Amino acid sequence: MSWGQNPDEVGIVELRSSDSCGTVWGRINTREATDVQIIGVEHNGNYRQERVVSRVNASGFHNTPPIYAYSPMAYARGHEARAYVKVNGEDKGTYWTYRG
Repeated sequence: MSWGQNPDEVGIVELRSSDSCGTVWGRINTREATDVQIIGVEHNGNYRQERVVSRVNASGFHNTPPIYAYSPMAYARGHEARAYVKVNGEDKGTYWTYRG
């Protein structure tokens, strides 16, 4: 089954990074309206950056919804980091990845 075929999927959460400046940020890619309330990024030094989103893709230009939402950037050089979303109060995210 490919992505987008399972009715329980809301999208793909990605941890994006810039090796040159040491920052990370989260991105969610969806194909339809979801109940994602927050997208964020954190590192294992107990630092988080979050952004509240209001029904990602709920409306768009000529009924074509936007497909991406981004978290703020966080400096994470030398830390493990992950991106996450909160859906109906539940935290779902990527695996922890070391950012050297």
